[in-house]
Amino acid sequence: MLRPALLCLLCLALVAPALATAPLWTHSSPGAVRACAVSSEGSLAVTSSDLMRFFDRDGTEIASTWRASDIAVGPKGNLVVAGTAGGVSGYARNGSLLWTVPVDGVTAVGVSGDGKTVASAGSGGRVTVATSTGTQVGSRTTKGGGEVADLAVSQNGSVVVVADRSGVHAFTRKASRRWSVDLPDPNALAVNGSGDLIAVGDIGSVRFYNATGKRVAQVTTTSGVRALAMTPSANLTVAGTQDGTVTALDPAGGLLWTAAAGSWVSQVAVSAGGSAVAVASNDRRLHLLDRDGTALWRADLPGTPRSLALSPDGTRVIVGCDDGTTLLFDTGVRAPAATTPARTMKASTPLPKPSAATSAPKPSAATPAITTGDAVSASPTTVQVVTVERSAGAGGTATLGAVSVLLLLGAWARFRRRG
Repeated sequence: MLRPALLCLLCLALVAPALATAPLWTHSSPGAVRACAVSSEGSLAVTSSDLMRFFDRDGTEIASTWRASDIAVGPKGNLVVAGTAGGVSGYARNGSLLWTVPVDGVTAVGVSGDGKTVASAGSGGRVTVATSTGTQVGSRTTKGGGEVADLAVSQNGSVVVVADRSGVHAFTRKASRRWSVDLPDPNALAVNGSGDLIAVGDIGSVRFYNATGKRVAQVTTTSGVRALAMTPSANLTVAGTQDGTVTALDPAGGLLWTAAAGSWVSQVAVSAGGSAVAVASNDRRLHLLDRDGTALWRADLPGTPRSLALSPDGTRVIVGCDDGTTLLFDTGVRAPAATTPARTMKASTPLPKPSAATSAPKPSAATPAITTGDAVSASPTTVQVVTVERSAGAGGTATLGAVSVLLLLGAWARFRRRG
């Protein structure tokens, strides 16, 4: 009788890493959640649907104001930047208005990683740059003067880059022109911490440009690129495409890994250290991967994702859906110690020549599918707790399972000696 019981307990211990989990909190509002942002450790989260709302780490709404077209949060959550009807506005973490810089038709905003530089894109391709205190330092239109599709700001604030239908345009922190490159319909941008490497996603490739606007690499993708994210060190660039492929690249355009999301990838985000990669796909799913492309968990969403943000430390991810639901998750990834050096990822493919295009292979049977593991399900009114399969790197659950195994093996040995 005892032997089968011990065997059952041993089996349970081996699957102990798969523990129940759910969003830390959810919120329901009228209208699609088209913008969201979160600070490190989730101490502040901001969303925009019918209104712009401010939440503390427990999901308690602490303030609300007029809705925003786009949102960015400073690294410590002390400054919230939003595109509003009046222009670009800065808010304190309690929702109080600090300043507004007049800009017509703001479509995109960004704040540098050091929190000192604020950039926005408005009507007619106008790019406006201001300080964190709301002092405008420069404003200029893009070469084409069209509506800006995406905007990115380097961590040190030295480079502001935008994409419109005419191409990609880089500016200084005072909005002076750096360079422009003519490209047909670029869709997504990402920039490294120093601003000397810029990734551009278009209908069928990811292109890398240096500080002078010279193309240094080009990677052909399996379909159109809809989202891009890059770590400040540029050791990891993640691209999401229309066919559901997630591709990770090194600074030279070398392929690191690919994974299959299963549906159109609308948003991607990567933590500052690259320890966490978040992927939102149009089949109503949120995926979390580690730096090597290993799936940590997957969450089923109540609506199609419309916005996504990952905290700089990688510990929190927030997603907004078209049904008005916002969900905030603990990723299970722990923030690295301040003294831990950033990991440099080695290229898995030969270094491409600057003018030659390389191709990211299509997902095959060997391509790891993100959709492995059980799902977390949530609705606007209830949170259903189900299991999520986590890897050993996702937290302490693997350690718990290992300890359980050792204790049960000891009990088994004592049982055998008595027998």
